[in-house]
Amino acid sequence: MGTRRGFLKTVGVGTVAAAGLTTMAAADEDENEDAVLFTPLTSGQTVPKVRSRATGMVDFTDDGGVLTFEMTLKNIEGVTQAHIHAGGRGETGGVVFPLIAFNTKLDGSGSGDPQSGTPQHPLRVTGDIGSTSVSPVEDLVTNPTRYYVNVHAVENPSGEVRGQIREP
Repeated sequence: MGTRRGFLKTVGVGTVAAAGLTTMAAADEDENEDAVLFTPLTSGQTVPKVRSRATGMVDFTDDGGVLTFEMTLKNIEGVTQAHIHAGGRGETGGVVFPLIAFNTKLDGSGSGDPQSGTPQHPLRVTGDIGSTSVSPVEDLVTNPTRYYVNVHAVENPSGEVRGQIREP
């Protein structure tokens, strides 16, 4: 688990525009050992490639038959949306699950306020994806490498960081 970063400890909470989500300022803590899936997020995995210092991590857990996620983002400005897409490494694919929506448009020109995360104050978002016994959530859990997380930002609306989902 050397590529996997630890989760973050909550030090403040606010509401996100998307239903059922929270965003929190955070500080480092131990990694999430309950994760059933995870993905590190970097700009080196984006399609097309972008240059960014932004990084992140998404951990997915099975919470009583409901797949939940916890996303942490650092060194990123103007986050507008994040999604789970269908597609292998280096491929682009359609949105399967929305994760966050701080703004109604990928480039930040819609309604809502894009959010940012710094090394000292990472952006942390949590939420539910759905029941693990219902397709396509079941397929995500069974075949995680067929999916990736893409985080969109004002400067890079096609994606600032991305990561292929996998098992720990």
